[in-house]
Amino acid sequence: MSEKTILLSPKKCFSSFDQSFNRVKYFSCIAENTQLTHLPTEWMIKTDTGLNYGMQPPEEKQQSYILAGYQHFMQCYLVRDCIESFALCLDEFFLLLLLNGKRIHSSQRPLDALSPDEAKNLKNFNKASVAGKIEKLQSTFGITLEENDKNSINSLRDIRNRLAHNNGIVRETDGSPSENGKRQFMWTTITVFGTGETTGERQNLKKIIGKTLTEDTNFFMEVKPQKKEFTVGEQLSFSAQESYEIARSLEKAALALIKSAEQVMEKPQAASSP
Repeated sequence: MSEKTILLSPKKCFSSFDQSFNRVKYFSCIAENTQLTHLPTEWMIKTDTGLNYGMQPPEEKQQSYILAGYQHFMQCYLVRDCIESFALCLDEFFLLLLLNGKRIHSSQRPLDALSPDEAKNLKNFNKASVAGKIEKLQSTFGITLEENDKNSINSLRDIRNRLAHNNGIVRETDGSPSENGKRQFMWTTITVFGTGETTGERQNLKKIIGKTLTEDTNFFMEVKPQKKEFTVGEQLSFSAQESYEIARSLEKAALALIKSAEQVMEKPQAASSP
């Protein structure tokens, strides 16, 4: 019976997250750019039975609330979807690392290559929170993330849990405490700024665009924590910009994990068989 070596791509493990990120890109644009003048002219849910479900068209004064509610719901859905798909991709990522370089018979499944202890580790990993999964990747394979990325993932875990279990209502144990008594959540974001060669003055890109520069200016990109505060009992809410930044933050972490995994997989593996 012939054998084959299991060779998998770390990047493909995050294909589901890529789809979630695409939803952020396009669904956010739809929600953000829908205007009151673009609301339906026909308020009806059509069925395949011929008996459609008609709705009373909203009064004009209600329309702005309906649109705002739709935009709020869409952004919260997109944020939760991104965080959950990222966590699920980590399950596949961990399995790939367990299987790396193992040999199986042609009639077997890849999972058959796992030892009982490895199968148990995989089961425990799948049950862990997204923050717990990151810790397990480090303890098992030495795959690490920058501290900002770890803090971001811990914070996003709390965001996901509130959206999933408490209608987005913030508790006093969620996020981290801020100086003014509120609860603080964070992710990473990329900013672009210019620095004058003569004065050394740093200016935000938004303040520079469309203006005549008074000195030669160098432009830089910077990754930094982005924080948002909520009072206890307040409902989580996110703008289209924030949803995109959260998705980018997770993408940054995914790319770092992929790079680290590729380095681990390049190391010689002892031949193993089930």
